[in-house]
Amino acid sequence: MTTAVEKTVIAIVGGGPRSVYALERLLAQLRNAELHGRVEIHVFEASGRFGAGVAHSDCQNPVSYLNRTADQIAFAADESVAAASTSLLPTALRMPFLEWCQMQWQHSGNNIFNLQAQDVPRRYLHGMALRAFFERYASE
Repeated sequence: MTTAVEKTVIAIVGGGPRSVYALERLLAQLRNAELHGRVEIHVFEASGRFGAGVAHSDCQNPVSYLNRTADQIAFAADESVAAASTSLLPTALRMPFLEWCQMQWQHSGNNIFNLQAQDVPRRYLHGMALRAFFERYASE
């Protein structure tokens, strides 16, 4: 007797910043789910800049800034999001932008990453972080 293997396929159309948040939520949900079979996630992004997309591309001109401060940016739900409180990723996977920048600065010594909480970051730097988190979540 042959048992069929179930497979669930999920498509995310648009691989920009919202795909990072979608992957984070899917990952958090799937880690807590009782799975029967494989799950495949396919992400489609016309620009090829997975995680950043066009609007937050890490290839942008360095004179473009975000409209928020470094301490207002996160890539994952945390305890402050009541609806997500039962499905949070481990702390190591939900590092906020400012902490990511500080880690990059310590690792590379490159001052572009040396941001303080109230600094307004450049868009390309945010794009770099989005791409890194996209890769992190996709590899999980």
